[in-house]
Amino acid sequence: MIIALSSHLSAVESEKQKLRAQVRRLCQENQWLRDELAGTQHKLQRSEQSVAQLEEEKKHLEFMNQIKKFDDDVSPSEEKSQSAAGGGGSGGDSSKDSLDDLFPNDDDQGPGMTSAVL
Repeated sequence: MIIALSSHLSAVESEKQKLRAQVRRLCQENQWLRDELAGTQHKLQRSEQSVAQLEEEKKHLEFMNQIKKFDDDVSPSEEKSQSAAGGGGSGGDSSKDSLDDLFPNDDDQGPGMTSAVL
């Protein structure tokens, strides 16, 4: 009877050690999985930030493209209206006139006047 009890206790102790080893392996695996998850979440966050940044850049480029198209659409109509109003071919003169309107006294000043102003 004592031999059977001793054998049973030995088997129970052996099973207990196996279960403890299994618990240790599971804890190690659990920690490894947590580390992998943290790394993957960090990569996901960086990717989401990159996507958001690229989407903003895309919106900006689309906006700039729309403005360019608008400017291109407006420029030919302005040239047509200027050529119709100016009798044709005087588009260069009108830009010179507008510069003269902005800076009327630049041509009137002599070299001495320019250095005195500076």
